[in-house]
Amino acid sequence: MVNESNENIVSKINKLFALADSNNEHEAALALKNAHKLMMKYKIEQEDLKGEEKLNTATDEDMTEYSGRTAWWLKSLAATIADAFQCQAILKHGYKQTKLAVLGRKEDIYAVQTTFNYARLFILNQRQAINKRHTDLSTKQKSAKRNTWIDGFIWGLKAGFEQTMQSMALVPVMSEEVLALIEDRKLRKGNNSGIRPNQSNDRGDYDDGFKTGKNFSDNTNRKVGYKTAEKDRQLES
Repeated sequence: MVNESNENIVSKINKLFALADSNNEHEAALALKNAHKLMMKYKIEQEDLKGEEKLNTATDEDMTEYSGRTAWWLKSLAATIADAFQCQAILKHGYKQTKLAVLGRKEDIYAVQTTFNYARLFILNQRQAINKRHTDLSTKQKSAKRNTWIDGFIWGLKAGFEQTMQSMALVPVMSEEVLALIEDRKLRKGNNSGIRPNQSNDRGDYDDGFKTGKNFSDNTNRKVGYKTAEKDRQLES
């Protein structure tokens, strides 16, 4: 329940959520992050905000277009980021085609999409950089190096998200709406990445990817959709 002294804060949070619909990706992500920081600081619940019915409704939105085959690393990347924001990555099937989507609350889905798109482009750029650095290698060898680096990056990303939660005493809690939708659709978590790709024997490729992924998650620094451990204990008591 919001008291009178918090009305200005609620108004500010609502304005930040409105800015989260901006076409400017960086402005929208920053607005969303600041809105949730204020909610955590002042212990304001989503039901205290305007438009809660719209924000707190579980749904799913696409992350990629239909293609003949979804790359292993895209599946793994989507699952890792979705987990960090209490969402679930799913694979939609069309006729001989698949595409990635994310299931969760609207504001959490936006955070997943923004982070996923940023990380996907980052990885694609690194793939090109690896190719340019190793022109002396065969196509198969370069592919193995890329796959090893990407695998390390995604595990580093996961480690970074987990470290952020631990440092802030945060406990990931998937909302009842999302859990109900997962149950309704009879979804379950499977292998995030499917068939494992050919990888190099160079530990340095993995370690470099891991370090980069961990730094990437630290720089992203979006604490969205979490409840503090203390608040969790209060809810259980």
